[in-house]
Amino acid sequence: SAGLQQLAHFCAARLRERVQAPERDPQDWSIDLAKSCGCELCAWLTAFLTDSNRRRMEWPLAQPKRRHVHSLIDQAELPVTHVTRRQGRPFVLVLTKTDELFERERRVRDDAHRGLAQLHRDWGVDLSR
Repeated sequence: SAGLQQLAHFCAARLRERVQAPERDPQDWSIDLAKSCGCELCAWLTAFLTDSNRRRMEWPLAQPKRRHVHSLIDQAELPVTHVTRRQGRPFVLVLTKTDELFERERRVRDDAHRGLAQLHRDWGVDLSR
């Protein structure tokens, strides 16, 4: 029981961090790409993703390069659409950051509030800390 109480307090501390973290500015479109292979394409993609003002990028790329970028976005489950515009050569990869970026952060904060409330109900964790 003491070990579970410790675990409850540890979890509450992590949830409090999420709740107390500053909310994302509604104009901040930056996205963190946690993992990449470090190639030139990854560097370009990271520059686009971390740009807080830029929502869309049109990128002429041959098919193997588009595939690499597609796979990075899909594997990381980024809130970015990737559509290939099939005009000219090479085709153009159109990347667009979506509102899901803000929705995910809202859900994380809401889930943290619910988790804290449950820890308070079930384990008597103090919510004021």
